[in-house]
Amino acid sequence: MSSLEIARRSTRGSFALFAGNLLNTAVSFVAIIIIARLLGPSDYGVYSLAVLIPGILLNLLGFGVNSGITRYAAYHLSQQEPDLAKRMTINGVVFILLFGAVLTCVSYASSGFLSDFVLHRPEITSLVQFASLLILAQAVFQAGVSALLGWSYMGKISVTNVFQSILRLAVAVPLVVLGFAVFGALVGYVVSVSLAGVLSLVLLLHSTGSASASPLEGFTSDVRMMLSYGRTVFVGQFAASISAQYVVVILAMIASNSFVGFYQSASNFVTAITLTSGAMTQALFPAFAHLEGTKGDLSRAFAYATKYMAFVLTPIIFLLMGASIQIISVPLGPSYSVASGYLVLLSFANISLLFGLGVLPSFFNGVGRPRFYMIFSVAGAGVQLALAPLLAIGLGLGVPGLIYSILVSNMVAVAIGLYLASRYFQARMDLQAALSILVSSILAFLAVLPLEMSGFNEVFVLVLEIAAFSAAYLTAAPLLRAIGPGDIETLGSALAGLGRFKSLVLPILAYERFIMHHSGHGV
Repeated sequence: MSSLEIARRSTRGSFALFAGNLLNTAVSFVAIIIIARLLGPSDYGVYSLAVLIPGILLNLLGFGVNSGITRYAAYHLSQQEPDLAKRMTINGVVFILLFGAVLTCVSYASSGFLSDFVLHRPEITSLVQFASLLILAQAVFQAGVSALLGWSYMGKISVTNVFQSILRLAVAVPLVVLGFAVFGALVGYVVSVSLAGVLSLVLLLHSTGSASASPLEGFTSDVRMMLSYGRTVFVGQFAASISAQYVVVILAMIASNSFVGFYQSASNFVTAITLTSGAMTQALFPAFAHLEGTKGDLSRAFAYATKYMAFVLTPIIFLLMGASIQIISVPLGPSYSVASGYLVLLSFANISLLFGLGVLPSFFNGVGRPRFYMIFSVAGAGVQLALAPLLAIGLGLGVPGLIYSILVSNMVAVAIGLYLASRYFQARMDLQAALSILVSSILAFLAVLPLEMSGFNEVFVLVLEIAAFSAAYLTAAPLLRAIGPGDIETLGSALAGLGRFKSLVLPILAYERFIMHHSGHGV
């Protein structure tokens, strides 16, 4: 498979995932906003804490077998071995489902103790017990998505994501309106994830029907192989996830339910960053696995991936920062105004994505070196575990201190990851392009600040801010050589993988080409 075909496949996969995630996030956002407004900051904080314990235990799911499903399916398909790919997929899915059932029982049985010891809120034990069902639901969902990802069925992943968000909206919101409050929101979440997981498995079986595989044939050997690969991925993922949840655990110790709600509501808006990076990261995983299997140019692919991910994600970070007041107040109302400050800090805490943090996991895991992913993830988590209580409690910085610990830990992780990529694969990011992207984003950020404090109608101001920021960034980026003529050609070729959807992106490239031409940087 050529580098260009890899680019086309990654672009097509990223766009399919992004489009699905965008619609999924839009529908979920509507549900979350309605739920948050109906519950208020205090009950919304309770809802966030109720799902925390199952979320922590969910980190143990499969010990990395889900990553093994994705990696070995993609690898064996690149070797023209679909039957083997299907056999390992089925065995991995069965293992994850069994594991999820056991974890669900553990979560239910320990809910009382953990609600008291970890959350310091024994009164929400019954809610945590019900939320334990999320573990089994997520096991089904994650198993299906991991398998579909390995088979490069990005569109079907999008279908399941959108289905889940629509179902959540249809079930949770009416229950909350009818007075079931936090419990109603939890019911909608559990039901939607469960049925979406079932749908993902149905789509998987339908799409892989032509490949033959005997049920549970080679189950023990296949699971052992996936565990061998996935255990280091698991350690890295566990470290990254538990450090993020550790922040919420400390938050529960030092803050009221209302401030937990403020923090969580700000985090919800940061999904504008995570949905985009997540789509790209998911699509790059099998792409790097294919590239490694066909002995392609890994260093070149890494450079392109880090540059283009930074080009897309960095302006989203600065837009959220620049328009934070309106972004919070327009959908949530004045009762959540405190969250706008948290949104600024949480957005900037993701600045490490400019330097390739979103690419490194897919790169190391895709090329079969999950140990490196484990190293930089554990290092970042270790920094956060030490800094979070020190900054929040020791120095008395409170919630901002927790967010500062996220920023520092992310920067430490990306620095170590870049060193490993350079040292062992000669894979380096384009630092000059990254700095140009950063400056372009800062200029666009400065362009919207006067609008933020203008005092006009907030909805009108938010629309103006998005338009002004986009225009400023897309104009500054080619002028500052954040993107050049070669990038336009590469992206234009890669966009062939989008089919009819490329018409949505080509106008942006045309505008970049126009700016280059009239500024003397002609294509």
